[in-house]
Amino acid sequence: MVKLIESDLITVRSLKYDGSLHRTWEAKLISEADGLIALEGEFSADVNHPLLGFIRRGTISEEFFWYGAWYNVFRFTNPSGELNCYYCNVNLPIEYQGSTLSFCDLDLDVLWRPGSDPQVLDEEEFTANAIRYGYSAEIEDAAMRARDQILERIQGNMFPFSETPKPRQS
Repeated sequence: MVKLIESDLITVRSLKYDGSLHRTWEAKLISEADGLIALEGEFSADVNHPLLGFIRRGTISEEFFWYGAWYNVFRFTNPSGELNCYYCNVNLPIEYQGSTLSFCDLDLDVLWRPGSDPQVLDEEEFTANAIRYGYSAEIEDAAMRARDQILERIQGNMFPFSETPKPRQS
């Protein structure tokens, strides 16, 4: 397969449906193969996230983006190497140019902490934005299928939910 990402340092851009920038960060390219881009980022400061809770500086974010998929998966590992959680965004398929990877976040998410049931988040926000931005029926249907695919991957113990991070060496 031809390598499509041109740099080892990737700028990731999360956009709203109207094209406005929601968030941006940098991550290191780990691999690109078989339709999957794997990145790794590290939190440089403590963050108090409204859904994920307190994220300690040094937390690792392993990020998985599939070409043509309507979702991505983030695996957060605490600085000690313990798995914290998985956070999954439902989004339009990724776009990439040079060293920039962009996705349009559709504001429907799945949070899963191993040992508990997965939680579907932001359904009200998704519904409100479907009206606000005028999502087509096709987009709404694809988003629901993506949500279901994430839940199936979790329940089926499929990659990346099948792998447990290894403790980090100090």
